[in-house]
Amino acid sequence: MANTIRIKRRAAGGAAGAPGSLFNAELAFNEQDNTLYYGYGVSSGSTAASVVPIAGKGAFADLTTNQTIGGIKTFSSTISASIDGNAATATKWASGINIAVSGDISGTTSTFDGSGNGTLSLTLATVNSSPVTGLLQKITTNAKGLVTATSNAVLNDIGAPTSSFSFNSQNLTGLADPVNAQDAATKNYVDNVAQGLDPKGSVKAATTANITLSGLQNIDGISVAANDRVLVKNQSAASQNGIYVASASAWTRATDMSSWAEVPNAFVFVEEGSTQADSGWVVTSNQGGTLDTTAINWVQFSGAGSYTAGNGLELTGNAFSVKADGNTITVAAAGIKVSDTYAGNTSLTTLGTVGTGTWQASVIGATYGGTGVNNGSNTITLGGNVVTAGAFSTSGANALTLTTTGATNVTLPTTGTLVNTAVTTLSSLASIGTVTTGTWNAGVIAGQYGGTGVANTGKTITLGGNITTGGDFTLSGAFTTAITVTGNTSVTLPTTGTLVNTAVTTLSSLASIGTITTGVWNGSTIGVAYGGTGATTFTTNAVLYGNAQGAIGATSTAGTWDSANSVGQLLSVDSSGTPTWTNLVDGGTF
Repeated sequence: MANTIRIKRRAAGGAAGAPGSLFNAELAFNEQDNTLYYGYGVSSGSTAASVVPIAGKGAFADLTTNQTIGGIKTFSSTISASIDGNAATATKWASGINIAVSGDISGTTSTFDGSGNGTLSLTLATVNSSPVTGLLQKITTNAKGLVTATSNAVLNDIGAPTSSFSFNSQNLTGLADPVNAQDAATKNYVDNVAQGLDPKGSVKAATTANITLSGLQNIDGISVAANDRVLVKNQSAASQNGIYVASASAWTRATDMSSWAEVPNAFVFVEEGSTQADSGWVVTSNQGGTLDTTAINWVQFSGAGSYTAGNGLELTGNAFSVKADGNTITVAAAGIKVSDTYAGNTSLTTLGTVGTGTWQASVIGATYGGTGVNNGSNTITLGGNVVTAGAFSTSGANALTLTTTGATNVTLPTTGTLVNTAVTTLSSLASIGTVTTGTWNAGVIAGQYGGTGVANTGKTITLGGNITTGGDFTLSGAFTTAITVTGNTSVTLPTTGTLVNTAVTTLSSLASIGTITTGVWNGSTIGVAYGGTGATTFTTNAVLYGNAQGAIGATSTAGTWDSANSVGQLLSVDSSGTPTWTNLVDGGTF
């Protein structure tokens, strides 16, 4: 990466002007007056004889911004530029000009050269040459107020009246039915409102369930064709209900019920259908709803159609009633219930939860949670094995006695406690859990089971094999344990932990060690090849540098570095490749 050299500078907050002094060939830039200064010549030592401006728009003409230039400037050739100001001696232009105006206003001046005032006659352009004549005209103007078009006005072009308006005993014809509260009402609308209904054109069929509002389909036994009117009243989303026009593609709402104002009190007759023919339906939804958002609810209004009793029902006149079988179900004015004389049925296979009562039926088998045996006394006879899911205790004055007369399995619980104080020996027990309390008084525990394999009756522990430690092994103190090896015995040291023997200070035969994390190194100097420096001392503030496989070198500081005179020096490399300090960055010559 190339180095960046920053020249001497004065940033924001200082004063304008040149620095007091510079070294020869030294540069300095003052951001207050945007001038670059140069140290010119040599006065004494390396100090410049003078400081001169050499660049910057503070001292020289700038090509892009406005500047005020003092003094008289003489140009020997033509100036091609836009110049502001007044000519000292000029009285007219070199050649005359004409000024032309076009557009909505047009005109051209006579030729003038600036020695006098010019004149200009203007003509207003014609925008609309064919005005409309009539009793009332509508005029359109452009942004400049010129008339661009005229037409005969209609009522929409006239503002709302501010007083009563008379039709002079004439009829207002061609009105639409009212929508808003203050709309004019037609005779047809008033006649329908007087009946309390909003009659709609009849429909061919009516739905009995939710349908897809697209495609030609069968509705209540009727195959509807394109453009047939259908009453849709059973949609899962009631906001979709209404009168639709059938189509091979998506259905659309009928024009006489396509806005919410046409929904409340809408009334319609159904022409055909297996169950809905000749029935009349009316909407019960109120004003103030939103089409496709508010539910549209239909109820049957007229009894011209017929009703059919479904399964379990019977119809007598206009009254439906429940049909009972006369055995299991009783129907009365108070409701429907199971007959009091019904004694049960073999078809009954499922019950709910029985919370009260006494079981007096047959013996409950073991498969269903019973014993499978009739226990008529205090003795419980089991029909199979004994399996316990919790604690099993046989102690006390009335201890439970289990007598087996044949091969009987006893399954003990996996949790809880099994107690029998009379049992002291279980010779056939091959496996136990974790023993957390008590004293071991049985035979010697062999080494492969975690013991020593030897009966140690005194303070001396005799080992039957090698010593292997999985943790720390410490021999220290007033009663240091003595380990006597009488044969070929191996000692395996731990891979983790600490091995301590305070009597050992030298291990001359040790060829490899692990990671040493604490302590003080007091041995010989560690060479570069082994991660050391190969040196024993360094001069303060010296910089270390590599020296092949020899000791690491350090830069000299004598005569070139001190905190008072050498701040800001740079580290360079001399012709021999040795790092040295310098305070000179020479840009070279050309």
